Amino acid sequence: MTFFRLPLFLLFSFYCSFGEDATIAFVLAEREYGTVKTVPAFYESELKSLGFRATYVIAPDDGDGRNDLKGTERALEEADLLFVSVRRRSPKISQMKSIRSWV
Repeated sequence: MTFFRLPLFLLFSFYCSFGEDATIAFVLAEREYGTVKTVPAFYESELKSLGFRATYVIAPDDGDGRNDLKGTERALEEADLLFVSVRRRSPKISQMKSIRSWV
């Protein structure tokens, strides 16, 4: 749980600044660390009760679609926070542009 202290502090600071109804876009595309399971569980147990909303963009582990982060552009239009856990993927140029623009 030590790993989550800094992110929790940052989220708490954001929450105090912007209040409830902040939307977090979670972009998850990796199979090595299991964030597809742990991040939604963390959101449900720690963040949902604080009033945060979540949007998930999840790429499949294998196959032709593993590099396609479908829905990234739409998710970032509404996002107040962005959480990215992507490893060894090559998103489409439009998806990378939307992430860069948001950042």
